[in-house]
Amino acid sequence: MKCFTLKESINIDGVGLHTGVKTHITLNPASLKSGIFFNRTDKSTIIPAKWDNVVSTKFSTNIASNGIEVKTVEHLLSALAGLHINNCEILIDNIE
Repeated sequence: MKCFTLKESINIDGVGLHTGVKTHITLNPASLKSGIFFNRTDKSTIIPAKWDNVVSTKFSTNIASNGIEVKTVEHLLSALAGLHINNCEILIDNIE
């Protein structure tokens, strides 16, 4: 499989769909073969976007590692998949 990442960083601010919390997200280019992973900057935790990290699919897809969670990841992950991006660091400062 070919490896693709972003050309440059992208910043996004918004409000969580289910939680209503304000969140800042930065999508960063990532090293080849590093995969897509979330970096919870408020908790210093890396959560790889892999099926075995899925903890819930009720109303949204949520992933976690060591009890630290990121909620509603499916929209962003599907957008990255549609763009054929398979290496990306996603900095996120809140749960959703």
